[in-house]
Amino acid sequence: MSRLIVTITPPTPNGGLHLGHMAGPFLCADVYARAQRQRGHDALLVCYSDDYQSYLARKARELGRAPADVSGQYAAEIADTLERADVKLDWFLRAWDNPHFLRCVAEHWRAVNAAGAVGTAERPVPYCAACRLLGYEAFARGACDHCGAPSDASQCEHCAGAPDATRMTGLRCTQCAAPTAWRTMRRRLLRLGAFREALRRDHVDSTRRAPLREFLHRTLELPGLDWPVNRPQEHGIPVAHDSEVELMSTWFSGLAGYQACLEEMSAATGRDVIDEFWRGCGTRLVHFLGFDCSFSHAIGYRAILHTLADAPRDVRYFTNAFLKLDGQDFSTSRGHAIWARDVLERVDASVLRRYLVRVAPEEAPANFDSAGFDAWTGPAQREADALLDRARALGSAGAAMLPALDAWPEARALRRDWQHATDPDGFSAVALSHVVERAFALARDATKEPSNEPERSQARVLAALAAVGASVMPGWTADLTQAMGIDPRRLDRWLAAPEPSGHPGARAAEALGAAA
Repeated sequence: MSRLIVTITPPTPNGGLHLGHMAGPFLCADVYARAQRQRGHDALLVCYSDDYQSYLARKARELGRAPADVSGQYAAEIADTLERADVKLDWFLRAWDNPHFLRCVAEHWRAVNAAGAVGTAERPVPYCAACRLLGYEAFARGACDHCGAPSDASQCEHCAGAPDATRMTGLRCTQCAAPTAWRTMRRRLLRLGAFREALRRDHVDSTRRAPLREFLHRTLELPGLDWPVNRPQEHGIPVAHDSEVELMSTWFSGLAGYQACLEEMSAATGRDVIDEFWRGCGTRLVHFLGFDCSFSHAIGYRAILHTLADAPRDVRYFTNAFLKLDGQDFSTSRGHAIWARDVLERVDASVLRRYLVRVAPEEAPANFDSAGFDAWTGPAQREADALLDRARALGSAGAAMLPALDAWPEARALRRDWQHATDPDGFSAVALSHVVERAFALARDATKEPSNEPERSQARVLAALAAVGASVMPGWTADLTQAMGIDPRRLDRWLAAPEPSGHPGARAAEALGAAA
């Protein structure tokens, strides 16, 4: 059994979660963590609210409220939405003024300084004199100097590069739309170029996602790679070091935030996960993130890990592209969005999850067809209800049919493809969706067509569906196994077992023995 820390890129608590958010790292990380537990791994799923993000400061300014108040409201809403969607976080940390968070950020800042990886330079920063705002990120936008797409000066949503504000064109204040001027500030620079060769070695097998591999190759060829990580006179994280207080960029703090989740969880629960997982030998750190966060996670945080004495060394990355809504980008400012909380008021979480994994934008943008979704959900819910009714009719007799799974070629094919789709290195929610949909088709046929052994054939297909669908539709499959009197752990052992050799009954007896 291996230990895994699975992370979700922290959401900015300046609004709720729309379906574009859900179909990206939030749902896919949850499905991954659940599937790895089915495979026998010990996985923790953690996330936190990005309370020091300057987009939160911008929202607070627009509302005339304190950032802490806005953060508290939306972080609670985000946590509630995730719970309703059956995204089962082991820990969700609120970063604002959190002692664990602030301590971990300070620890990482000391570590990179002790490693000689920090430089200092006077650099121009976009500035709007009329609004008296510095444009490090949320308060100025222009054209990315790497790709030309509209961007702020932190991380480009289009190419994932870290723009250099002094090379960007058309910078304007986001509050008054006036062209920005410049103000010289003392910037702390993380010298990522010093880690270039180590990062190349790190990323030989860190991801199978082609967009991230291409980004890493392109970025590690760039000269310099100095990353400004402080935010003088802006909304930042206060860190005391060498008798002064620095205001750090939230982008520097991400890795510290994940560590802080484990520290707070340890303190609150009494389970020492910080030692078991973060400092434990052999733990793998698995990041789920939007492609636009590639620079911070795969370049910045990977470099920081090299300066920490006691932290995970084995890291994997699963990026996602953007989900479009009816062919256009999700946009809260234009009102072009569907909020997850609103959908969950009328659609069962398992049904929504089943649909979203079908359209997960893993390596290229995908589209959420709102009319198609509305037309699909009704029949999908009725089918799920009908199959659950059938499972209840079969009752506990269904559990006695479990050994038939290994004697059934279709079930073994489902297991083989499920194992491929949930591979810890090559996980694909879309590939897993194909497996689940095949299982639904088999269940559909088994409950409609006559058979010499209808109960046996229906029980085995419902058991197989419950096994392969558990990470995608956890609530519904839990009801299914309960109705049939099946211990889900028995299904997990069968699902994780290698292809049986010799007579199928031998493997069935071993994998489907007495429940633990």
